[in-house]
Amino acid sequence: IPLAAGRASVAAGARPLAVDTSVQSVIRPLVLLVDFGDRPASASPFIASTAFDTLFFGSGASDLSVRNYWNEVSYGNFSIQRPSAAVPANPDVVGWLRAGGTAPGGFPSTITTSSQIGDVNVSNVRQLLSDAVASLSAQGFDFSPYVRSSDGTFSAVILVHPGTGQEDSGLGVDPYSHTAQISP
Repeated sequence: IPLAAGRASVAAGARPLAVDTSVQSVIRPLVLLVDFGDRPASASPFIASTAFDTLFFGSGASDLSVRNYWNEVSYGNFSIQRPSAAVPANPDVVGWLRAGGTAPGGFPSTITTSSQIGDVNVSNVRQLLSDAVASLSAQGFDFSPYVRSSDGTFSAVILVHPGTGQEDSGLGVDPYSHTAQISP
């Protein structure tokens, strides 16, 4: 979604446009909860995977969700939809998955510690996502609601890691929460 032209200059009493509202867009993000042997999701404070469903897709008036946020700032022109709306067998949030784990819920990966995705290491994040997607694909996961029909790429992938991000802790061993465009 492009930023609205001239959004910085706003008339008194008017809210700035966060996105170009002339474009209506819908995405169904693949939300992956991934933990690591050195940073398990079960560590304190534990947040159950079910809590992320409301965090991302909650639509109630009192839900402080990603869906409601984007609906508000785009004046209803940008929508985040539940993937299960398209494929009911799919969960809306996938995880917790263990990077490099062999137990149920684990997936093979060369990225096995949280520090390997620290310092905005995009190549390692790309590898981690690739490994997780390959593992889910081998299990028969249906990616069709997450992929653009025009080019076969994901419209959005949200990778959630447990613990504090490097942007808050300042520690190089913590994963750095960021956004990146990753081409296939």
